[in-house]
Amino acid sequence: MYNGLIVAHTKLKQPIEAEKVLREMIEAGLKPDVVSITSVIDAYRKTKDYDKCWDLYYTTDFEFNRDEFLISLMIRI
Repeated sequence: MYNGLIVAHTKLKQPIEAEKVLREMIEAGLKPDVVSITSVIDAYRKTKDYDKCWDLYYTTDFEFNRDEFLISLMIRI
């Protein structure tokens, strides 16, 4: 459910709302996956907030493997 909400906000170019859902997910005790993080970063990319993209990339605790989608997104940014 959370990933679906994040993706919806990303498509609507609402990065702040997408990040809020990500934070709610964490507060609910759920661990975000690479899809969640990539979607929030992509939402900020769509609004050209590149500094925030890199901030999220570097400050997110990656206990999962970064996949080719996240890496290629960051290369484009």
